[in-house]
Amino acid sequence: MIGIVLQEGLCHICQISQSLTLTKAKIMKQFPNKNNFKYEDSKNKFYHQIYDNIVRLVDFNLVKVLIIGR
Repeated sequence: MIGIVLQEGLCHICQISQSLTLTKAKIMKQFPNKNNFKYEDSKNKFYHQIYDNIVRLVDFNLVKVLIIGR
């Protein structure tokens, strides 16, 4: 089972088993002010980094459950 926990600018991708939780990736990104025009670009890059890490780390032939929490 894979767990993904998000908050603004921070994401943890964890592998969860019955007795152990391993952090596979920690992604951090600082965003400019919400009024800044670069805010949306920064947010999109952050989500793209998360997606790239999920594709790289998760073998979907083996993983049955993917939990995303925000």
